[in-house]
Amino acid sequence: MSETRRWFESIQEEMAKDYSDAQLTHKEDIQRSGHEGESTWADLLSKWLPPAYGVGLRKYIIGSDDKVKPFETDIVVFEPAYPQHLRYRAKVHAGGVAAAFSVKLTARKSHFKEIAGWSKSLAELSHVDKTTVEGQLLSGIPTGFLAHSHDLGQEPVTAMAEGFDTVADTASHPRDLVDLVCVANAGTLTCNRASYLPMSSTLPGGVDFTMSSYLRMYDAQQYGAVAHFIVSLYRVLGRNDPSLQKLAVELSRVTGTGEGQGTMRKWDPKVVYDEGFLKDRYHLLFDDGRPRHY
Repeated sequence: MSETRRWFESIQEEMAKDYSDAQLTHKEDIQRSGHEGESTWADLLSKWLPPAYGVGLRKYIIGSDDKVKPFETDIVVFEPAYPQHLRYRAKVHAGGVAAAFSVKLTARKSHFKEIAGWSKSLAELSHVDKTTVEGQLLSGIPTGFLAHSHDLGQEPVTAMAEGFDTVADTASHPRDLVDLVCVANAGTLTCNRASYLPMSSTLPGGVDFTMSSYLRMYDAQQYGAVAHFIVSLYRVLGRNDPSLQKLAVELSRVTGTGEGQGTMRKWDPKVVYDEGFLKDRYHLLFDDGRPRHY
């Protein structure tokens, strides 16, 4: 067994133990058991992310418009440049948040719509540079849903994928979608977005589209659900932090993260991109004509 595999397997074991402990607490104090679950995920992030990021619990994210109500968030990952003095405050500026997570001890189908609405609200609050493909396509704050266990039946990953696929079908823009979903004892979903697929160039009468898909990775697949979540988070944060990209690529190859299957959701590029941006469509593709994937 490789050293990397031992690392990730030990994490899976720790998460399972923490869930058992929280379940015992749940019988006595529901709120405290929930806080224990949040603390477990926050501790995991603190151990696996570079120290410059930092992690905060139960913060209120605020934007530049004081009229917009702050959004309570279970866990935030701070941008490396966010001042230490501000990290201890209850309210956190949206520009200082590298990622945000909603946490439940037990994932249920009723949570999917709730989490989708929360992610959409954060996307509206966040600031993005709309002069870039990323700014047009992605939220300024990547979001995730985390749980120790589930009440999703015998095929929890399928239930998760179908639930978030249904939510995606009703979303108004790809940036509103939840980026990462992880149930520690079941599996992980990662939202994959393709910038632009010019189908008219390959299929007569084909329609150009932008794509999103939730890739499914199972607990039993390769290194486990938590490993896939961590590696996927590196990839997400690596969009804005080149220092994480090398490790993200290496761990993706080792763990097989990103090799899951998913259902494609097509988006009209006119809905995704500003009209002026679509005039120069080469921005939406790599130099060799391939779509950009995020």
